[in-house]
Amino acid sequence: MKQEEPKERVLVVDDEEPVLDLIEAVLCDEYDVDRATTAEQALNLCRQRQYPAIIIDIALPGELNGFQLVDQLHKLAPQTKLIMITGLALSEDAKRKALEVSDALLTKPFDVEEVKALLKKDLRLEHMPHGT
Repeated sequence: MKQEEPKERVLVVDDEEPVLDLIEAVLCDEYDVDRATTAEQALNLCRQRQYPAIIIDIALPGELNGFQLVDQLHKLAPQTKLIMITGLALSEDAKRKALEVSDALLTKPFDVEEVKALLKKDLRLEHMPHGT
């Protein structure tokens, strides 16, 4: 009997439980999903393990918002792919900033298949040998 390879583990950071539930339900067949409802929780998890990808809501409660979390993650986990999500109507400047500091920006409600496609692309690239 062939042993299954372990799933990649991703982190989803959002203060809305229904959003966390939805993303986890969509991704759980292909990924192990960790959840955080604040930037502080996310940073604690990132200090304990490395994630190839993190999905981050821009509007987080607490001391750090999504942009500030991304700034911290660039220092703590520079190789991690970051996908920002938001339900806010962002200005063009905020959209541009989000795309400058992350790998993708999705607006809620987003197509969950788009999240899966972004993860597949990012995670596959992470494991490709250099120069390919």
